[in-house]
Amino acid sequence: MSQIVIDFILQNTTKIATALFCAVAFATFVNLVINPFSTQCKKFKKGIVLLKKCAFGQSVFRFVENMPKEYLNQWKCFTKTPDVYPSEIFEFVHKKPRSLFGWLYFVVGVCSVIFVLVFLFVQQDSQFLLIALTLAISLCLSKNVVSKKNKASQRKTERLFDKWIVSLDAFFGKDFDFENMGKKIADSDLNDVISSFDLLKQSCDGQTLQKIANLLQSKGLNGQRTVAQQQKLNLALNQLMVQCQKINSTEQIKDAD
Repeated sequence: MSQIVIDFILQNTTKIATALFCAVAFATFVNLVINPFSTQCKKFKKGIVLLKKCAFGQSVFRFVENMPKEYLNQWKCFTKTPDVYPSEIFEFVHKKPRSLFGWLYFVVGVCSVIFVLVFLFVQQDSQFLLIALTLAISLCLSKNVVSKKNKASQRKTERLFDKWIVSLDAFFGKDFDFENMGKKIADSDLNDVISSFDLLKQSCDGQTLQKIANLLQSKGLNGQRTVAQQQKLNLALNQLMVQCQKINSTEQIKDAD
């Protein structure tokens, strides 16, 4: 250890120790305030909201765009695997959070060793040993507190991931039609389907809902519908359901007589 460094330490012991303690406090504060999982949490929350609000079509693309990048490979696997729920494919990606300003911890650790060396070989002053010991304890406490905080943040992220997966299962199910997801629907095709509802009104039975689903699929209406198209389809479906209820009620009265 050069004489210049030794003289500097001896002349500025209090200032150096104060600066090192402030550095540990600063690094601890930053690591406690900043959540390494914040990006994932925000995207999980946004994805849940999007799936609750969106219908089949454009909003699904927004959902994929907002998906955490760690899960894009699992998403691709899900879209290419038939007859499975998302929960059967997706797994929580465990990430080991890194401490910010790790170089500060390193510098403080090196300085604590230097104080020990000064005590052993330069000046037998107990203050140097006390400073080194206090710095070492501060580093350990800081690392421990930050580690516990990161573990708590990860557990919270895992719980949010579970909610996200529940939303995926509810929305996509196990037979989502990814092939037609980006397909635009022509107004003429929609009008043809709505016209076909008139035939279904005349023969309402327990298979009506299945017939509607088959009709929508056969006419290619599983693609991306505009708001106006969706509203028009909803109105026609409501009218069909009301008519079927009337027919069923009438038949029940006749059977009772």
